[in-house]
Amino acid sequence: MHAHIETFGGQLVVQEYVPGQEFTIDVYRSRGGLVRRIVPRQRLVVRSGEVEKAVTVKDAQLIQATARLAAHMSDLWGVYCCQCRREPGGQPRFFEINPRFGGGVPLSIAAGANFPLYLLQDILGIAPDSRPVDDFVDNMLMLRYDEACFVRVDDPSALPGYHSPIFR
Repeated sequence: MHAHIETFGGQLVVQEYVPGQEFTIDVYRSRGGLVRRIVPRQRLVVRSGEVEKAVTVKDAQLIQATARLAAHMSDLWGVYCCQCRREPGGQPRFFEINPRFGGGVPLSIAAGANFPLYLLQDILGIAPDSRPVDDFVDNMLMLRYDEACFVRVDDPSALPGYHSPIFR
């Protein structure tokens, strides 16, 4: 470790660890700056950095915080995902913004947020639908093996990894 710090010390970024739940939030923001869809996905199990099990959550606090964050990104449009963690009872703390489709976006798409369609409509100049920003299926569970599986659950809080994600 000391050799790594000695070699790359000036290039290292150190972040504070935030315990608790972890979320990836898929966003579509139009060229005109309109946020069309925000879908939080709680990461329940992560394997080698890739989400293995996740569930959609209609969480007003996460959606509003993401909308505020998106408002500050005037040059960013299209599909992107944000990652944050939240301690129990706390505010979301964002630590990453990825200007691309997230690896778990099939869950958001299965939950009704058709991000590829929004992108094509925007590029082709087709007017978007007027659905609310949080119009997606809540509590849609994805179990990823060699293929993704989607199941709606009644009580996500009973799922392993709900209070803190499981990493493999």
